[in-house]
Amino acid sequence: MSASITRHLEEGVLGQAVRSLRDSTGLQASVRAVESDQPDHADGVVLIGDGTEHWQFYVEVEGLLTSHSLGTAIAGVSQIKRERGPTALVASYVNPSQAQKLRQLGVEFFDTAGNAFLRRKGLYVFITGRKGPDSTREARPARAFNPTGSRLVFVLLCHPGLENNPYRDLARKAGISLGATGWIMSDLKSLGYLTDRGPRGRRLLNRKDLLKRWVAAYPEKLRPKLFVGRYHKEGERDWWQRAQLPLQAFWSGEVGARLLTRHIKPQAVTIYAETNLPKLQARYGLRRDEHGEIDLLRKFWMFEDWEGKGTQVVPPLLVYADLLMTADERNLETAAILYDRYISRLVE
Repeated sequence: MSASITRHLEEGVLGQAVRSLRDSTGLQASVRAVESDQPDHADGVVLIGDGTEHWQFYVEVEGLLTSHSLGTAIAGVSQIKRERGPTALVASYVNPSQAQKLRQLGVEFFDTAGNAFLRRKGLYVFITGRKGPDSTREARPARAFNPTGSRLVFVLLCHPGLENNPYRDLARKAGISLGATGWIMSDLKSLGYLTDRGPRGRRLLNRKDLLKRWVAAYPEKLRPKLFVGRYHKEGERDWWQRAQLPLQAFWSGEVGARLLTRHIKPQAVTIYAETNLPKLQARYGLRRDEHGEIDLLRKFWMFEDWEGKGTQVVPPLLVYADLLMTADERNLETAAILYDRYISRLVE
């Protein structure tokens, strides 16, 4: 572990959060770097002590934590925890609502404001309500994760190796313009997610981190552009089991996860459809209701070649994103199963 890596960690969000943890708790805390050649790469290691006992935490640094990225952050912590051991989430700021949710799920955390939840044998800390710094305002996102960029990144993640195809083919599969494809690919290069090896072709890099950023950005940037409305259907909630969706309509969310994993009993329904949305609403008696359990969205991908298309489910990566955005415990558990069965092969 080089001294420069450790110094970089100490100067960033993690270092600031560790200093705030020391100030708010009186505990000793220090940062160490961690090797990156592991399947589930942590962002560092934090050692915490009280003068007699010591505890070690791997950490997942998320920076700004929003309602849309909370589920993704929890999933990241859970993956590292399964692979390596005790893991804490580190963020610029964890608001009281997020803090209660994380504590409820048993996800340890600390932030740059001094808020924290840590629970190990001989250690219990729960501090919430400390105000975050003004710097927690969200920075302007990279173009690769805006609504147009998210379409192309989704296609690339779903099809390993597709980055070598002509830009015209990428544009067609993503449903975006050829010009937009060029600047998004350029943006991915500048962000360290794509390299051009000349005669050996292009290669997508850091796919796992790219997945994490796409999943966090999708519900905030692209999904609202696709959202048609929220609906309710009178009667039993299992109506979807007998429903026959029209062509170019697909299940996602809890129903999609049920069809792919057989693990969850859906309480909410998510449907992506290309056309005839009014007919879909009429066929199943869906009534617009902002508190309803059914989300209708417009289909945005222009490819069909994935192995489970016969189930009339959206590509698994989209099911995964729709589950994580809820930050619901049942959905997070199912998302982990979905990741192991379908997503890991795309990014590892």
